[in-house]
Amino acid sequence: MKILIVSQYYYPDPFSVSLVAEQLVKNGHDVIVLTGKPNYGYHKIVPGYEKKDYEVFNGVKIYRVNVTPRKESKLSIVKNYLSFYFNARRFVNKLDDDFDIVYSVSLSPVISISPAIKYAKKHKIKHILHCLDLWPESVVATGITKKGTLLYNFLLKWSRKLYKSVDKILVSSPSFRDYLKEVIGYDENKCLYVPQATNTYDIAKDEEAIKYDTRYMNIVYCGNVGKLQLIPQLIEAVEIAKKTIPLRVYVIGLGSLTDYLKNSIKERKLEDNIIYLGAINSEHAIKYFLNADALYLGLNKNGVVGKTIPNKMTFYMSQKKPIIAAIDGDAKEVLLKSKGAIVCDETKESIAKAFIDFYARNDKEKMGKCNYSYFKKYFDNKIITTQIEEEMKKLAKR
Repeated sequence: MKILIVSQYYYPDPFSVSLVAEQLVKNGHDVIVLTGKPNYGYHKIVPGYEKKDYEVFNGVKIYRVNVTPRKESKLSIVKNYLSFYFNARRFVNKLDDDFDIVYSVSLSPVISISPAIKYAKKHKIKHILHCLDLWPESVVATGITKKGTLLYNFLLKWSRKLYKSVDKILVSSPSFRDYLKEVIGYDENKCLYVPQATNTYDIAKDEEAIKYDTRYMNIVYCGNVGKLQLIPQLIEAVEIAKKTIPLRVYVIGLGSLTDYLKNSIKERKLEDNIIYLGAINSEHAIKYFLNADALYLGLNKNGVVGKTIPNKMTFYMSQKKPIIAAIDGDAKEVLLKSKGAIVCDETKESIAKAFIDFYARNDKEKMGKCNYSYFKKYFDNKIITTQIEEEMKKLAKR
């Protein structure tokens, strides 16, 4: 098949659509990607890509449109979204009409799939969306707006129009189907659960791994440092648990609560118990995983977004480590089935108890192996790409 993939983000932006595209090429397909110039997390266009409009990387043909770099301010984020929306919609006017299928990937915002919708309608071919984030639910979960406001109602109307223009939606979490049916009004018979591919990196070698003070139980958190990730509860849980067990939590990442985290460590005199490492590229962050006793994951359970399977969780599972998770919904079900995690509520008391309970366990290595086994069975990139490929073949024009 000749496949057009539309995604605002693509390598070197750290998103797993790149893995799917490259695997499709390995499976014998001709894959063309329409994306923006990489900038996610850099606050500028990645050096070397400022004037690069086309390249072939690992067999994938990549067209890149200009985008306004995403920075910290809300205005810059809006400009980033709209620049891809308008520039990619203009670009598809120039694309030829011999694609067999269109595959789009929706993180935030959902308007990024509009160029794919435009192309598919113009050339009368089918369009499959891989929905990794829900709109407008996502903007409610992050506190940008509330349900019932003029902005929410506008985004809901726009989102409904976009979702209903897609021939089939693959959802990265089973609970997404209920939202698409009940809130968006999308036909549930055209929804299928297909997990998100996971950006995995080789597990760190012994000589590369960070060495910890083994007098402590060493826990690593890697990801966004925000309210949605229960950072305040994590801080308070450490404060409670350290009175009972020798505990250190290493935090890797940036986010809206970075300053809050740093100030809280100082104010609560937790310098010996919470070590903030700042932002570290995932390829280097794995050096902190190998000798860690466990990896921590938190996600606010309010709303549909809080019940999803975060990509960070499957990445953790790929690293053969036990997981301590304050989480609910689909992710909780996966971790209970994997038998490689302690799952708790999102309160500081429950998280603290999970740390203490984990400290007393003598099957930590087995827990990590259980997570990895479950990952290879259900979340391996080859398995996921095969599922996507099968759906493409059902709808492709030839």
